[in-house]
Amino acid sequence: MRFLVSVGFLLLAACSSNQMDEPPTGTVQVNDQEIDLKSGAYQWDQGTLFFKETESTDSESPTEMAESMDKKKVQAEAEAEISFSEQAEDIQVYLWKNEKEMEHISEEGRWILPSESGEYVYEMLGQWPQGEVSYTLVVVV
Repeated sequence: MRFLVSVGFLLLAACSSNQMDEPPTGTVQVNDQEIDLKSGAYQWDQGTLFFKETESTDSESPTEMAESMDKKKVQAEAEAEISFSEQAEDIQVYLWKNEKEMEHISEEGRWILPSESGEYVYEMLGQWPQGEVSYTLVVVV
């Protein structure tokens, strides 16, 4: 009986040790410049195999968030690459054209920045076993 109880505690510890308590942080690398991403809305599971709690947040749209964010100057046609403090299972990158219209531009977390000068708002959706998080990036080419 003690053996079964010990195995049970080990399983619980193993199931909970791979859990992240909070959503990961993210950055985008453009040439030698590292730009922090701003997290937005997310849904995140916390807890163990037997007790889970889901935290959901809402936020402004990426274009609304962009209004109060620092705009980072970047080189035209440079490669941008996302990295997170914990590796994501899936990454989707969108370029917002206006408040309601966006274009899907990457599934790999890597893309080439535009050649035309201007301000660009990107949204990155990261997926982990614990949930999904939206991040925003604003750059000026």
